Amino acid sequence: MKPLQASSGDLTADRRADFAEMLLASGEPAQAAELLLGALELAPRWAAGWFRFGEMQEAAGRLDQAAQAWAMTLKLDPVDRLGAALKLQLIGKAPASPAPPSAFVETLFDHYADSFEESLVGKLGYRLPDFLSQAIRKARPGRFRLAIDLGCGTGLMGERLRPFVDRLEGYDISAAMLSKAKAKGVYDLLAKADLQRFSRPGADADLVVAADVFIYLGAL
Repeated sequence: MKPLQASSGDLTADRRADFAEMLLASGEPAQAAELLLGALELAPRWAAGWFRFGEMQEAAGRLDQAAQAWAMTLKLDPVDRLGAALKLQLIGKAPASPAPPSAFVETLFDHYADSFEESLVGKLGYRLPDFLSQAIRKARPGRFRLAIDLGCGTGLMGERLRPFVDRLEGYDISAAMLSKAKAKGVYDLLAKADLQRFSRPGADADLVVAADVFIYLGAL
């Protein structure tokens, strides 16, 4: 899979895109979309540009044009790392999907990894790992032989599990998040995995934890 280009690869197109963003920020989405379209004429295979063009058209109230832009995004990036299919669903231009595209979830958290804990814990006061670990200890005091942390992210849950498990394994779709988790040194095994298609050989676990994960997996 080719890397997703934040830049169009064309300097003039990038400059037009920057000006389009300035227009959008100043409350002129229609003019922004018009300027970005000029950039896309110079770089017609820029998937991220088409996606952003769709967002500008949506902001301008032009849902049909937004849908066309997101359809082009999907044509250029069929795995849908930007979530164009979700955008189409939200404006009623595509049927609801049972789950978000795995590539979109992976891209989302790869980009979010560096600021994830600051945003979630520092700004939002996120405490679910604390609550879950307390509930586990209350339900079954003592140690667990093997615990699996599904969607382990940066290791927030793993830090709480480590004191009472003998072996701790973490699985996540985002390599960037796994890198953050590895730096904490609390897991015996970390592996990249798409939980929509997850299978794991080896011994059965006596504790499986999924903190804020199932929302990304769709219907169970």
